[in-house]
Amino acid sequence: MATGILNVLSAFDEDGEYPLTNIQIKPASLVFLEPAGFVTVTITTGVPDYTNMTEELTIHPLLHSAVIYYLISMYYDKEGEGDDEESGLAERFYQRWLYYKNLAIANLSGTKHGEDNMSPVDTLDVMPRPSSRIKRESYYE
Repeated sequence: MATGILNVLSAFDEDGEYPLTNIQIKPASLVFLEPAGFVTVTITTGVPDYTNMTEELTIHPLLHSAVIYYLISMYYDKEGEGDDEESGLAERFYQRWLYYKNLAIANLSGTKHGEDNMSPVDTLDVMPRPSSRIKRESYYE
């Protein structure tokens, strides 16, 4: 089983943010170089190695729905064999998988995945104006 700390994502003490440069990563522990009353640390760890297909996979609960949508999309993709209806279902479930996967990753990493990322972006694009030199025939004659 893979164990140990791979990366320190953030650290906060009673005064605010604790410098990550003051934290040394050891195989199974952290060493704090500067004293502090308490430090709240967010870390990433290794995932277990699975050697047996009968073992249950440990998947974070936020990813459960994403995995289900992925499996459904793969089912319709494989079973559809070019059928337009089933290919459409596969694509629809695939898009749901992408959405829920990105939402879970954003929640797990502490980034925003909400209205800020989904709101329209202002652009300088303008639609071209029709030229007055082009003679257009009326649709209705």
